[in-house]
Amino acid sequence: MSAPVAPNAQRVQSAVDACAAALRGLSTAADDINEQNYRIGQTVEIKVNTSADDAGEHLKCMVTGDVQGDSCEQADLSAAETEGWIVRFAPSVEDTYSLCVKWDERHISGSPFRMCFRGASEPDKVIVRGIEEGVRWTVSHPVYFKVDTRAAGKGQLIVRSSGPTQGIPKFDLHDNGDGTYKATYIPSAEGEHSFDITYADQSIPGSPFKIHVDAEVDVSCIRVQELTIPEAVDGSYIIGQAAELLVDASACNLHSMPPLSTRVSAVTSDSQCQALVTQVSDRAFRVRLQPAEPDTYLLGLFFGTEALPSNPHRLTFGRAPEASHCQVLGLFPDGWLTTQPVSFHVATGEAGVGRLTVDVSLVSQRFDDGSSLGANGSLSPHSVGSHSPATSPSQPPVPEVNIEKDGNLYTVSFRPSVPGYYNIGIRWADRHVPASPFRIAVAGHRPDASQCHLVGSNIHQQYFKVGERYSVIVNCERAGPGQLQVNVTGAIVDDSEFVVNDIGDGCYELDLCPSQPGDYTLDLGWADSPIPGCPLRMYFANDVDVRKCLLEGAGLAHAEVGKRAEFLVHTRGTGLAPLSATLADEKGRPVPVEVVQTAPSTHRCAYSVNSQTHHTLHVRYGNVDVPGSPFRVSVSQPFAPERCKIVGGRVKDCILGKPVQFYVESKEAGPGNLTVEALSGDGKKRFKGHLSQTVNGKTLCRLNLPAVDRYTTRIKYDGVDIAGSPFKFRILQPPKPSMVMAFGQGLSSCMVGQSGDFIVDVTDAGSGMLGIRVQGPRGGFKVDTTRLASNDKQILVQYNPLEGGEYKIHITWADEPIPGSPFLLHVDSLEHGLSV
Repeated sequence: MSAPVAPNAQRVQSAVDACAAALRGLSTAADDINEQNYRIGQTVEIKVNTSADDAGEHLKCMVTGDVQGDSCEQADLSAAETEGWIVRFAPSVEDTYSLCVKWDERHISGSPFRMCFRGASEPDKVIVRGIEEGVRWTVSHPVYFKVDTRAAGKGQLIVRSSGPTQGIPKFDLHDNGDGTYKATYIPSAEGEHSFDITYADQSIPGSPFKIHVDAEVDVSCIRVQELTIPEAVDGSYIIGQAAELLVDASACNLHSMPPLSTRVSAVTSDSQCQALVTQVSDRAFRVRLQPAEPDTYLLGLFFGTEALPSNPHRLTFGRAPEASHCQVLGLFPDGWLTTQPVSFHVATGEAGVGRLTVDVSLVSQRFDDGSSLGANGSLSPHSVGSHSPATSPSQPPVPEVNIEKDGNLYTVSFRPSVPGYYNIGIRWADRHVPASPFRIAVAGHRPDASQCHLVGSNIHQQYFKVGERYSVIVNCERAGPGQLQVNVTGAIVDDSEFVVNDIGDGCYELDLCPSQPGDYTLDLGWADSPIPGCPLRMYFANDVDVRKCLLEGAGLAHAEVGKRAEFLVHTRGTGLAPLSATLADEKGRPVPVEVVQTAPSTHRCAYSVNSQTHHTLHVRYGNVDVPGSPFRVSVSQPFAPERCKIVGGRVKDCILGKPVQFYVESKEAGPGNLTVEALSGDGKKRFKGHLSQTVNGKTLCRLNLPAVDRYTTRIKYDGVDIAGSPFKFRILQPPKPSMVMAFGQGLSSCMVGQSGDFIVDVTDAGSGMLGIRVQGPRGGFKVDTTRLASNDKQILVQYNPLEGGEYKIHITWADEPIPGSPFLLHVDSLEHGLSV
């Protein structure tokens, strides 16, 4: 590009020495211009000093790019205000450029000059994770952290480590290829280490980052002693009492001890609690835990990153015992027998911590009516001292009490050895519960008519033909001593029409076959007490004429699912006989039919069906089908949108890019039209669902939604919301396994019998499920995962290997391996760890 000729310019000599032209940038030496980085939008100005007035004919500039080649950006050349010329260069495309400055086709000194232009960078948007304040590390164990530059624009990331060394510390910065970097640093000496992180030649926020590295500690020689004694009798602490532990590290051979750290978590709740650590000497620490809420707490102790072998310490805290808050359930004052155990419950949910004790004693074998009970169940009069203690030569044995615990509910049982009065003392934390001691009466094997049972195929039949036999068996085997009392009323002409036979084993057979029509009653008792189900009533009649039965009502031909259907049966002039109605579906499954006599010759029958199939109705009078029976009943489905339901009860969350699918079942809702519509979170966009009918009466619904959001879907049947509508669900980001980062000492080394742990950070990983699988000797070991209370996107993984060797830890997110997986873990055996 030629420079414009200055007005009134004069030529210099035709032979020009290019080395005599001086090149410099504004306030910058030529060496500082070459090989420098610039941002797009920045203008580089270079001044060329020459004494020639007509230099424009000799001075030329040309620009080439490493990527774009010769047809790229151009430089502007203009005369300076005093002497010389100004070269201005401001490219719009990222590249590394060569600026050639020539005088009469010869490069001036230092030409061509190299300059690198990159997009604008924002170092303040660089994010560092994994080296948060307060985390402590151990010599020779890797320090992992992640640097995220995705929001910081273009630039070069530089991480410089510094700190005390013994040998050469290892440092590695791995580019994940997506704007994130994984840094691995293995310190070689204890002390404070720092990381100076720059991006595009500027320090990022928080830089330099500092960590403290502790010396390795042989935790196997550290002893932990519990200084306090739990106040509760069951070994629990009471809220308000502090648990104190002494950590003795006097056997450790270190010039300086790393600080003792703690980790506390509640087992059954989200209660937060911090342990207080006090250093009482160079090698001893006192740990104090005093939570405010009742729970079982797991206390973990750590020197640096090394967990103590005794971890975790399990400490249970509860409220102070309050026996007045205990409840005794099912302990009745009487009704107990020596043939069965006495069983009741004690609820201690609000009674604090304590121990349940139950004492049982026999206080008297005399009852309040002056009688005593022998083992044979006979009653004998007793006139003196109805409450006097038992004075038999052989004292009855004390019943053995059995107590079973299920959470805060205790089940107490014992089997009384003899009849009499028993005192039951119930204590919680050595204090009687309300109403304790309880007094109960236990009886022997006394006559009990309620234990009699009636057996027979027609005992509940009410109508019989004259000459038909009515038979019933009375089982009194468990009713105790006594006799069967029978009283029959009716037109009995001969003793042969009613017979009672003792068939043995406490059973009796009764046969009734009268020769005269009319009402008959059987009243049965045992030991002067009525038997349950008595008296028995039946009617004997001569032949009937079912042809005179008349039936009416819609229920004889049609019914709707779930609705009551009825019909009437008129029996005027037919004679006396029982009326029965039975209903069954196509598969023979019975449906109950209610038969109620509303007048001397009228019965109302009602039923309700649950399936939309044809049913068969039999109506019989005197065990004979009435005219028209059996009837074929057609069943239809009523319109009931409330019976239209979504299979599974809800619409599940889905990943972006995949259709939301669910089934709607409407076969019990009657005829109607199904509509599905989804509404975006801001309520401005609507999306219609696609429906397809399947063969089993369910409709498959699909929703294709374009963005991550919270959606509300309305499902209507003939314009009416179905049960549960509207439903809420989410469209989630697809999983990003490459954004998952795992760090911690437990990924590389551990010792048999000790707890190892590491952290998995899923902050930017989208939706997914974390998977951890261990390969090694004898199949590996079990791992436990817990979300950190301080950051639920970070997951603490803990394990306790039982055998030394080499292991592989496979970590996946949404079934895909994360960066670095599988991780190689070396587990030292206990013997090897002690020898070191």
